[in-house]
Parts: sequence; C-alpha cells; structure tokens
Amino acid sequence: MDEEDLDLHDFVAREAMSDELNRTRAGFSGIGDPSASSSRPMTLEDGDIKALRDKFPFLKDFSDNFIRSTRYSELLKTETTAIKISEFEKGRAASSRLAVNRDKLQSTYTTVKEGKDNRWDKLHEGRFLAGAGCLASKLWLRARKVLGSSGQPPIGTYDMNSIGLGGFVSKRGWVELHDPGSDMLSLRLFNINNCGQKTSASSAGEKDQEMKDILDLGEFKLALRVAREAQAYVQPWNKSISALDGFFHQRDFCKADLVNEDKPALVLTQFSDYVMGENANRWRAQEPFLTTGDLKGAWEAFFGARPSSSLKAKGGAGPAAGKQRQQKGASNGQGISKVPGYFDDICNTYNIGRCIKPPGTCTTKTGAVLKHVCNFRVDPSKPAQVCGKLHPRIFNH
Repeated sequence: MDEEDLDLHDFVAREAMSDELNRTRAGFSGIGDPSASSSRPMTLEDGDIKALRDKFPFLKDFSDNFIRSTRYSELLKTETTAIKISEFEKGRAASSRLAVNRDKLQSTYTTVKEGKDNRWDKLHEGRFLAGAGCLASKLWLRARKVLGSSGQPPIGTYDMNSIGLGGFVSKRGWVELHDPGSDMLSLRLFNINNCGQKTSASSAGEKDQEMKDILDLGEFKLALRVAREAQAYVQPWNKSISALDGFFHQRDFCKADLVNEDKPALVLTQFSDYVMGENANRWRAQEPFLTTGDLKGAWEAFFGARPSSSLKAKGGAGPAAGKQRQQKGASNGQGISKVPGYFDDICNTYNIGRCIKPPGTCTTKTGAVLKHVCNFRVDPSKPAQVCGKLHPRIFNH
C-alpha cells in the first residue's frame, strides 16, 4: 500500500467517525432502541470522567463537556474508530510519523501543573515530560537563563549503583559537577583511585596537587564514562561531557596523534580538563558549549602546541625541532636549569597544563620568550635549580 492509499484510508476512517458522531447526536442511531434514552448518564462527576479516561485513553484529547454530552454507547463506537485510526498510524512509514509529530510540536503545548518537588521522595510530574527535540545548545542557554551562573545545590545520592558505577565519583566530583561554571571540574575527580582521598579545607582549591593522574587508557575511558553518566543524573539537559565523549569515539581516542606519546592517557586527561574549563567559561559568558564538531579544532590547537606533537610532524616541523628550540633554554645537558628568583623565563601556564601556544611562540606582555620546560624545584634547599625537562610539572612531579 503506497502513501496515497494510506492517506485515502485515513481520510475515509476520519470521515466515518465524524459521520457516526453526527448521526448519533441527531438521534438517528437511537431509533428503535428503548435503552437509548437511558444510555446517557444523568450526571458525570469529575471522578467518573477520570475513570472513563483511564478506561479509554483516547478520551484525553476530548473536553469534559464532550464526554458529559456523549452516550456511553457512542463512546464505545468512537473508541472502535480510534483503534482503527491508531492501527493505520502504525502502518505509516517511520519517517512520515516522525515528520508529522515534528510539525505538531510548535502548536502543541503541555500544561505543567503546579506542585512540589524535593528531589527525593516527592517528585513532580514535570520530571517526566517528553524529551526536548531542540538543539542541545539551546537547552544549555535556556538553563543558563533559568539557573543563573551558580547551578544547583549539590548532593551525592544519585543511584550510580543501578548502572554499575557506584563509588566511582569523588565527593568533590559531585560538588563541582553541579556548577556548570566551575573551574575546578576535572576528569580525575571521576577516577575511582581518587575517591578515597580526603581534601582539607585549606587546599580545596588546589585540585591538581592532590589527585592521582590517570595513567592507563582503559582507566581514562572509564573515568570519561563515569563523568558522562554522572552529568546525566545531575543535569539531564547538559550534553557537554557527552560531546567530549563523542569526539573521542569519533577519533578513536586520538590514537593516530598520540602514537609517539609515552603517556597518552595523561594527554587525553589534560585535554579533557581544558575542555571542561573552556565550557565553564562559556557558561559564565552565556555562550554555547563546545560541541563534538567544535572539539576537532580545539584538539588540533591544543595538541599542536605540544613539543612532541605528531600534528607538527605532519606540517613539517617535527618533534625534533621543538626539542631543539627548548633545549637552547635548558642548561648544560643535565636537565637542570639555573634561573634566579621566580623563574621569569619559564611559562608557568605550561607547567599547570593550560598553555596551548607552540614552543617558541609563548611570550610575556613585554615580548620576552617563555620556555616550555618543567619548573619543578629539584632540591628545596637550592631554589635556583629546577627540573628543566621537556614536560609540564603538573603531570610529572
């Protein structure tokens, strides 16, 4: 049966239902039926109408007045016709059904009843509305307007056990995840190795000094999954971590780019933290989050700034060139740099994993070139000596 035949059958069915209703309302279908006059109830209370709607789901589209003015026998006939139309709708092509339902969205509204919700044992029915079919960025911006910049009060009672991930989120992970504008959100907060650590009040802001690094690729994938699922519990409208997860799966976790990296999981974690920080900035600025498409350019800019980047090799620069530029600033081949004071010629942003500029192009406001070498003090008794090797301090000390 082609679409024209289906449309014809649809029209005939609807006409038959309309004709039947007109005839019964005019009294013709009740001729010769002694029980016809008694089939109409004298009165219908609100509870009766609710019971009818429970028995006949198709009545949700009709008003209370219509139901009160219609005989019970007529409702049965209307139900039969509604079932036929429903069977016809099921026979339609899926693409046609989706298109018709999409066209109805702008003219169909759901009235949300006022009520109370405490996120625990009293859940408002508004939580169970159908999912929004608009762009994810539109949801993000609407949430920003409704919630403001600070997010929701954090709790940690989400049922992660139901999906096999109970105990994988640290307490700080739950706290930071509730605030889309948090600069403290890190993928390491969703690594089970960091869930048992205690955080003192004095060092609560130093997220990078207390958490264990993610060293294994499988460990990284698990942490990313935990973060994605936890965010789905906390903020179902927030798809920023899902976009990051989608990017990594599209790029096969950047294996081709990381072929020369000793610790690829560290690089992926560093990039994830960079993306989370950038999305926090965008939340505060009321801008859309980085989508999977946006992350392609972000990755190339981020990874291309690394000394051993394979992206540079593709462009002709090669990792060796980056090493030569940085070794000019490193001292006497021993990996130790003697720099007085606060090491003004070393990029501190690089050492905390935030600088994305290529080596040799990072400068101060006055134009002085900053080296991308480790500024870790090897010997506390000799503050002028630093590590000086070609790696960020944050991931190696």
